[in-house]
Amino acid sequence: MSVQNQKEIIEQVRKAYRANNLTLYLGAGVSMGNGLPSWDKLVLAMYFSAIKRDDIVEGIRPFPNYLFAIAEWHLERRKEPLDITARKIRNLYADETLFLDKLHETLYAGFEVQNTRTIKTPNVASLRNANPTLRAVADLCKKRSSSRARVNSVISYNYDNLLELAIKDAKVQPIWRADQRLKRGGLPVYHVHGFIPIEGTRSTLDEVVFTEEQYYLAAQNAYSWSNLTQIKHLSNSVGLMIGLSVTDRNMRRLLDALKKTPLTPENYVILQKPQWPAPDKNCDLKRIDEKAKLYSDRFRKSGRKTDEKKYTQIEEIIAGVEESDFHEQQVLLEKLGVYPIWYTNHAEVPAIIKSIANA
Repeated sequence: MSVQNQKEIIEQVRKAYRANNLTLYLGAGVSMGNGLPSWDKLVLAMYFSAIKRDDIVEGIRPFPNYLFAIAEWHLERRKEPLDITARKIRNLYADETLFLDKLHETLYAGFEVQNTRTIKTPNVASLRNANPTLRAVADLCKKRSSSRARVNSVISYNYDNLLELAIKDAKVQPIWRADQRLKRGGLPVYHVHGFIPIEGTRSTLDEVVFTEEQYYLAAQNAYSWSNLTQIKHLSNSVGLMIGLSVTDRNMRRLLDALKKTPLTPENYVILQKPQWPAPDKNCDLKRIDEKAKLYSDRFRKSGRKTDEKKYTQIEEIIAGVEESDFHEQQVLLEKLGVYPIWYTNHAEVPAIIKSIANA
């Protein structure tokens, strides 16, 4: 995508914002800057904590930083799908209250007061300062005094209430079930996978989407509150996805369904440009070349001695595949009706969000 096209896309999002017709779709990337785990690390940390809980001396728990570090290490080596692990967690925490308490504890482990079991709501200023992306999203959600430009609504796939805290406005209203009514003039934050705030009323177990089975149940019920809420906003307003990779199965299913209707949804996603690790000449390229020789023998072709030209050819092939992969990813997104705003480093995201509010 050219720089000009990227600017044109941001201008389209800006127009929707000015017209009070912009819906934000938020994923884990918005909260991770404050130390909250991604979904995969959350699942593994809960699992490790669960299987060890009977072996831990009363009053002693594993430090959350070690749980997250082990989870990250295990993610690089594990073969079991996370969906299976999530089901195991539900079996280990059969009691509803115990499961929700452990979910809350693991989610906000970074906010735990040292040497206590108490999780404390962070100071708003420190919350915002620690996470430029959250701050930029919160500022975008605040109604500007100089104009009517504002965000229409927020669809959050996160359990946490960090956005509500960062906005710090009485008109911001978290909604996580069908019987809740939006206050007049309020900004709704729809938690379609459940709501587990640091303090206050939270979702029941039935309202929390955590396992593969729950995803399937949500997908099968076209008239569920969660699905209807997403469909309504995906089809009636311009969408901007932040902190999402657009890999959520249910969201992709909804986007696919909308593409088959007369509706013309207009959605954008702030997405990191795919980056392949550069091959190491003394390790990766040599190993690839050695494998190529083995295949050459299998194909009964004559092998040749490795030289720099071969390495150059390998690098050119890898670069070509990377370029093609990037193109195909963009085509796939656009077929879903989602247009990417690419960035290279996560530090660029706050500036992109700020540019939407600045004419």
